[in-house]
Amino acid sequence: KVYNTIEGGAVTFQDHRLYEKLYNLKNFGIRGEEWVCEVGANGKMNEFCAVMGLLNLKRAEYVMGERKKRADSYIRNLKDTDGIRILKQSGKQQDNYGYFPILIEKEYRSRDEVYTALKNQNIYARKYFYPLTSDQECFKNKFKEAKLDTARELAEQVLVLPLYEQLDMTDVEKICSIITAKDMIIK
Repeated sequence: KVYNTIEGGAVTFQDHRLYEKLYNLKNFGIRGEEWVCEVGANGKMNEFCAVMGLLNLKRAEYVMGERKKRADSYIRNLKDTDGIRILKQSGKQQDNYGYFPILIEKEYRSRDEVYTALKNQNIYARKYFYPLTSDQECFKNKFKEAKLDTARELAEQVLVLPLYEQLDMTDVEKICSIITAKDMIIK
């Protein structure tokens, strides 16, 4: 993760009405000794996690900058590869470089072939979001009427490449060379 508090997360906002809603949510809706104003949850953070969050906040810009360097290298090395699509930002938001997903078109090769070739080299990419939540055992047949063909097709093509600030740039090059190799080694 780009930013963490060990366990849990952090929320920022400008609207004071949102503060009231989130405060109630994080503390069971308790606003006084005998007053519960709405249903809430126990979303409070312990002090150690809060301190870790504050320390990591100081590093967030550095972490995103380092991740950006690796993402830029992936883009440079993969952008001209037929069959590999790099997901682009719309320009309306700023990327935090939390993930680097690519879409592997079936005409190029299967996503699982690329996944396996990387894994054979001890490089662990992730299949996002595969299988779809609706296809997990606990949901079997509950959503059979839902039209999810496009989601299923994309779930079989998306691969998220390793991206973290300590990732060696030579490893990024190696990952790209495995993906673009004409003769991919799959065991």
